[in-house]
Amino acid sequence: MAEWTAITIKMFDGTDYNSWSLEVEILLEQKQVLGIVDGTEEAPEDVTEVKSWKKQHGMARSTILLTMERSLQQQYGVQQDAKALWDQLREDYKSKVKLNVWALRDEMSAVRLSDCENIQEYTSQIQSYVNDFNLCAEANSLTGSGKMPKSEHTNYLIKGVPKDDYCRFFTQLMYDKIDTLADKPEEVIVKMKAHQARFQKDDDSEVAAMFSKLLTQSDNRRHARKSRKSRDCGSAGSSSESEKHRRRRTQEYYRCHQVGHIAW
Repeated sequence: MAEWTAITIKMFDGTDYNSWSLEVEILLEQKQVLGIVDGTEEAPEDVTEVKSWKKQHGMARSTILLTMERSLQQQYGVQQDAKALWDQLREDYKSKVKLNVWALRDEMSAVRLSDCENIQEYTSQIQSYVNDFNLCAEANSLTGSGKMPKSEHTNYLIKGVPKDDYCRFFTQLMYDKIDTLADKPEEVIVKMKAHQARFQKDDDSEVAAMFSKLLTQSDNRRHARKSRKSRDCGSAGSSSESEKHRRRRTQEYYRCHQVGHIAW
């Protein structure tokens, strides 16, 4: 008996079609119905095989629709043919991206590492735009461009790294001569993740050292206050005693030497 591996697919919401369609193709292939969608397996003429084919066709169509959000299911569910449904999705999305080729470049230019939680989120955002761009390679050729060159992909990865808050990060990338990896954005991403992990570890050590330093300074200030307080108390006591003796020496008594007969 064949063992099937469960595949988790993010529901298609009209964005990142390239990733979603690839995952659906894998799922359709697992269910052995991909041929119905890509047109390599047409409806049989033999009546005895039609029932089995319709069952597979229904599985292919339902698989596509069940991996889409409800609003899109209602929009595309009217299409009864699985291959026509798949082709319509591709054409609709290609047309949508075709009209926004230059907007995609603008959006990629606006992605900043400082606006993302980590390198993974940052590189994923750019990769999503690259996937959208490459999806319409044929359509983009009408505007004078084909698939995005890897050097351009690398450029967007470096462009979004700030040179102020992450100065060390940017400097380390330049030290690695990352420009020599212009045609290898995958290796650039690996280096970026490695640097983030190292800098995060260094930052944690710096925070611990700073915290320890603050505790030491706090202890020193506390001891200094105690010492100053003790010294002030001692000085006040000595001053009081000296004043008392001075007054006694300057007091004048009558010759009777009676207690309390003080001459003022």
